[in-house]
Amino acid sequence: MLEFEGRLLHNLETAKVYQLDNNKLYLYTDSESHRMVFLTLED
Repeated sequence: MLEFEGRLLHNLETAKVYQLDNNKLYLYTDSESHRMVFLTLED
């Protein structure tokens, strides 16, 4: 789990472009792109 968290933090810090589309966050760096899905709870 720590390796995943380290990669996630590194990718957030080095992202050049962020794109949000239909609850999916796309992170683009110089060498990689990653897609993440965020869930939200409504009151």
